[in-house]
Amino acid sequence: MPYYAPSVDEVTQLIKKNDLFDIEGIRLFESNWDAHDDSDGDTVPDCSSSAENIAKIIRAGIEPLIINHFGENILDELFVAYTCFLAKDLEKGKAMCPVIVVMLKSPSSEIGHGVRQPREVCIGLLLIFPRGNIKMFVLRLYSYVSK
Repeated sequence: MPYYAPSVDEVTQLIKKNDLFDIEGIRLFESNWDAHDDSDGDTVPDCSSSAENIAKIIRAGIEPLIINHFGENILDELFVAYTCFLAKDLEKGKAMCPVIVVMLKSPSSEIGHGVRQPREVCIGLLLIFPRGNIKMFVLRLYSYVSK
């Protein structure tokens, strides 16, 4: 399956090229693929359980694509095999995924008498999933600022 993860620079260039928002901040984080594993360090406490959790996340993201191309009959067998593969791979260390967080704002302008028009602030969370897809979540906040 094709997979592409943009860099922080590419995301920045796309936002600037679009010219609808200014970037307040942008940052790259790494997050543990297993949302249930909050342990410290790089060692996975329970590889089997962690593999099941990660496989469920991947399945939720790509199941429709697999069904569309190969049918529904292969899903269970495929993800049992994938879970076994993940469990073995997690013996080497935690599976991490990159997350780009972007805070955007639309430029505000004065509309007269020192009153500013509403400024929209968007906080964007770009989730980049290995072997999966890219999701963009935007939270829009409006603030009315006056002098």
